[in-house]
Amino acid sequence: MPGTDEARLESLSNLIVQARSWKSSLSLIVVLGLVIDGASWIGHLDDGEPFPLLGTFGYLVPALIAFLLSPLLLRSRRLSWDWSGTLASTCMVASVLISLSPYLFFSKSLFPHFFALSLGIVLSIRIVFLAAVAEARLLHALLPALLQSVPAWISGMVHFGGTFPLYSALFQIALGGATLLLITIIERPLKHLFGISPLSFANAFMAYMDEGSRALEDYFRSIGQSVYVPHTTIFFRRAGRDEAAVTIPGLHPGPLGEIGGSNLPKILHDALGRDTFVLHGCSTHDFNPVSASEMDGVIEAVRASKQGLSYQDTATPALRFRCGSVHLLAQGFGDAVLIASTRSPERTDDIDASIGLAIAGECRKYFDHVAFADAHNCMYEVPPPVMPGSREAYEYIRGSTAAAAALAAEPQGAFRIGVAACRLPYSREEGFGDLGVQVLVVEAAGQTTAYVLFDGNNVLHGVREEIRAHLASHVDECEVLTTDTHVVNTVSGRNPIGMKVPVEQFLPEVEKTVLQAVADLAPAESAGSSLWCDGIVVFGSQLIARLGSSVGATAGLVVPVAVLVLVLAFLSALMAYVVLA
Repeated sequence: MPGTDEARLESLSNLIVQARSWKSSLSLIVVLGLVIDGASWIGHLDDGEPFPLLGTFGYLVPALIAFLLSPLLLRSRRLSWDWSGTLASTCMVASVLISLSPYLFFSKSLFPHFFALSLGIVLSIRIVFLAAVAEARLLHALLPALLQSVPAWISGMVHFGGTFPLYSALFQIALGGATLLLITIIERPLKHLFGISPLSFANAFMAYMDEGSRALEDYFRSIGQSVYVPHTTIFFRRAGRDEAAVTIPGLHPGPLGEIGGSNLPKILHDALGRDTFVLHGCSTHDFNPVSASEMDGVIEAVRASKQGLSYQDTATPALRFRCGSVHLLAQGFGDAVLIASTRSPERTDDIDASIGLAIAGECRKYFDHVAFADAHNCMYEVPPPVMPGSREAYEYIRGSTAAAAALAAEPQGAFRIGVAACRLPYSREEGFGDLGVQVLVVEAAGQTTAYVLFDGNNVLHGVREEIRAHLASHVDECEVLTTDTHVVNTVSGRNPIGMKVPVEQFLPEVEKTVLQAVADLAPAESAGSSLWCDGIVVFGSQLIARLGSSVGATAGLVVPVAVLVLVLAFLSALMAYVVLA
């Protein structure tokens, strides 16, 4: 199912790792090399005939050579000193564990053989790492990959002599060649499907993580597609006050971190005004903008649509509706209707764009402008989106249509609005985006309704109900919404409001903000705007689902194929040694 693949792909964000400081890596290399030399001399390894300075020349010096020269020999992009140090120290630790563990627990005569094996494994590690992080062209990554195993091999020739150079070289050739073959096997299905090397994607992603490079967005642009998406806005104006707006783009704020359009809500908010509420509409990861710059066209279109609007000074009270598992809070503003939808306490996540188009088409029988929002406010696991043809899809459509019909028959009268915002003192890692919490309070027909908008990606199951119950003493009606910003998803695909920071901790700030919005109430007028944004480049139809499926299928093959290829390579090296020796 596409939703399952999207959830799997989004959860890949928890695989993001950061390089250690090059200073700590260098310290580890030096200390570990000296400790091995000290143990060799004190313990008189090899039955009283220690290997002099093997820790220095077999482990430490090769690691230093690899650390210093790897960034200089890579052609595609510069490898940072932190990553170079991390790779060199990791390979050194791997070599020590592989070569010394059997030596300490089994026969001491096996040490040269396991040292030779460790060099082949070090070469394999370096090929995989460098190909993924810095150099997608495998043959170009080969020379930098040899920088650690070859100096250690030379040191082994001096220390061990005999047939060590032969079987050590065979191990490196066999395991290095097997690694190149394994990468090719794993990469082929993804390359065939998308026409672009996954290693190029990995390089671009690491360039983005290290340097903020736009190469990743260029990658997405090359596989994306241009789309024509709806955008609905309800503008509010008050005498002597700043204008406010509720705007709902037909784009999705993803995929994660600062990549693509992940910070779409803040980009629109900052461009359109401080009292702009960017709600989440009907869109999935298929509609992730490939770059933040794609929002420029949307911003220009929204600004242009504001010209020549006819404002109206009437609104209906907010009414609640239910259709099956779908709950709706709807309110009419002149010829525009605002509908906030949720399935809480059932999990609530993305709604496919086609469902949004169906809702708008039905509701336009009663209102010229339909601002339908997915409140995105109940999560206990990463759920699949609501897709066309599902029971939930028809519940959204029928419920919204019934709400619009009922509101069209509802008398409208003068209304007031109040706005307030609070930049909460919590980080993205704790689930809170840069905009904190925004509150829009609408007073109509003697009823006050609070729209509480968190800049986050969903709300932990049960938190919405706690917030609504707490605010019931201040307003007559309330709904909790999130922007679905994906800047909070740099560590995990699941990071909703209330998971890292308990609701009791931030609820006082929310309550204070609601009271500020109530105090800000003033007579208002509204005008609806419906437009289409053309030429916006997004990830494309089902790209994320196909990518998630392909990544999952490929990942399932990695372990068995890797074991098979490496075992065959190991056996081939042994057979070649027996024949040649």
